[in-house]
Amino acid sequence: MKRIFITLIVLAPVLGAIAEANWPARLEQQRQAFRDVWPAVTAGDRQPLQRNETLLADYPLYPDLQAAWLRTQVGKVADDEINRFLSTSDPGSLANSLRYRWTRSLARRAQWQDYLAQYQANYSETTDQQFLCYALQARLRTSADAGLADDALAFWLHGRSRPEECDPVFDWLEQQGKITAEQRRERIELALAQRQFSLAAWLARPLDASEQEQVQRWRRMRHRPQQLLEQSQQFADTERDRELVLYGVSRVARRDADAAEQYWRRYSSRLSFSDEESRRVQRELAYAAAQDYEEDAIERILAVDRRAIDDKLLAWGVRSALRQQAWDDVVRVIDLMSSDGRNKDQWQYWRARALEAQGAATDARIIYGKLAQRRGFYNFLAADRIEADYAYNHVPAVADDAVLSRLENQQGVVRAREMFFVDLNGRGRSEWDRHVKTLPRPEQAQSAILANRWGWHSVAIATASRAGLRDDLALRYPIAFRETFEQHTSELDLPATWAFGIARSESLFMPDVKSSAGALGVMQLMPETGRITARQAQIRYRGRPTLLDPQQNIALGTFYLDKMLARFDDHQVLATAAYNAGPHRVARWLPDSEALPADIWVETVPFRETRGYLQRVLAADVIFHWRLTGETRRLAAVMPPVPTSNN
Repeated sequence: MKRIFITLIVLAPVLGAIAEANWPARLEQQRQAFRDVWPAVTAGDRQPLQRNETLLADYPLYPDLQAAWLRTQVGKVADDEINRFLSTSDPGSLANSLRYRWTRSLARRAQWQDYLAQYQANYSETTDQQFLCYALQARLRTSADAGLADDALAFWLHGRSRPEECDPVFDWLEQQGKITAEQRRERIELALAQRQFSLAAWLARPLDASEQEQVQRWRRMRHRPQQLLEQSQQFADTERDRELVLYGVSRVARRDADAAEQYWRRYSSRLSFSDEESRRVQRELAYAAAQDYEEDAIERILAVDRRAIDDKLLAWGVRSALRQQAWDDVVRVIDLMSSDGRNKDQWQYWRARALEAQGAATDARIIYGKLAQRRGFYNFLAADRIEADYAYNHVPAVADDAVLSRLENQQGVVRAREMFFVDLNGRGRSEWDRHVKTLPRPEQAQSAILANRWGWHSVAIATASRAGLRDDLALRYPIAFRETFEQHTSELDLPATWAFGIARSESLFMPDVKSSAGALGVMQLMPETGRITARQAQIRYRGRPTLLDPQQNIALGTFYLDKMLARFDDHQVLATAAYNAGPHRVARWLPDSEALPADIWVETVPFRETRGYLQRVLAADVIFHWRLTGETRRLAAVMPPVPTSNN
């Protein structure tokens, strides 16, 4: 094992040096040096760091370079060296990442005593299942087994699979005879309740054939519910079979509410379902009918036992009535909502729309007038109905220079800021959140102002919201990447404010962000979409690096947005929905027989995510336009009726 010498720094002199006159120039040199050496260091090459040691030794992120290099050396350098570095370093995202990798390495190298020491000191409250399994295994391997069987069995008795790192401990439980057939059946029930059918089948293997067949029936019901429900003679009036029928009816209801209703009538007449189970199915069938916009959806909802009705079901009742423009039903269903529910701006707007359609114009105007005094999607729609001015309600936050100066010198803020300036955005956000959440709310508000001054827009937006600065539109709707957006939208003849709204909703302007689906960058493009769009736009495409470059991402994103606009005949609402959910889905969501008012279409989009996305983007477009021009562009201008699919 090679021995390394780790230089530990005291940050106080560094932070105090910020005030020195020559600091900015030196700081820029250090930032550039950090950017230069970072790729090599994270690849395990320490030489570039050693060549820049003199320049970087007093840089606030110097310990992170050391931690990053040590991460590449876990299992190669002596464990004592890593432990010494961690025990004398300030906690930070890189140090924490190093500790995590090293601790996991201790387990993988069967250094069980050392692993237990690290686990108990740093991870005893963790929810990381792999680490929990390693801890159980460490107790087994070190004979620290007081209470081990009970702890391991409690962890085993769960409705979902556990990590493979637990297998040695679970095998030991089996060998010790600690897992009884009854406990196995209990876990099978937990797995079935979680719809983990493969796990349930695996657990049932030691049981007799009849019990294994019971589990297989659940698997068949998942994949072929109608085929199984047609065989009614196979279902006895037992608790297990009733649960299986309920599950099958629920599966069918997702695709065919009428067929599910027929199956329910057949089985409810011959099996003794409880009142609670009957109410649950009634609600589910009514919910499915409303989502399918069935003509009798409202009647089905009103037939549900009142104890099973909630605002979520009633919201879909309103949407179903809106799709048919059955205004009497809109009012009737909204009136059934809870007080909190029906008083939301969303449902107040639809109540006013219904009253207006019924001829109660005065009552409608009163509601519209109240809504128009606030800022938001439904509020702007309400203002359009009565031709009222939009209420932007912009209240700029007041900067406190003394607090800002104090914040600028706090270690956590300095480290987060430097991570931002050297393009370690994700780590910087983690560092920022870890520090700012400990601050009093007034200081959090000043932190948002500070981040905005640096141009760290995503952090400024999030921090402003956390600190209650919801009315500072400069903080919450920053004009990020303005030159790039305006260049590309001008070339394509797109409203720049629309593209700003898309980017804010997609990523909060984070250039490095990756969604759970794999979309990347400021405008959240999927790699395949990026590749195809780059070819069409004649932009060189290098995969991930292209999408993580803000300028190229915006070029591709605006080009794709223009494609969606052309595909849907310049209908901005449909193009926005297509950007989020895909053009094929939007084409399926178009009305069949006659054009639909755009506000109704937005409200009745099947996907909750896309409904919210449309509302955010359309409202943001209005706000960005006001911020850039000081003028109002009304929602009505971009919300013409939605044409039919045959148009």
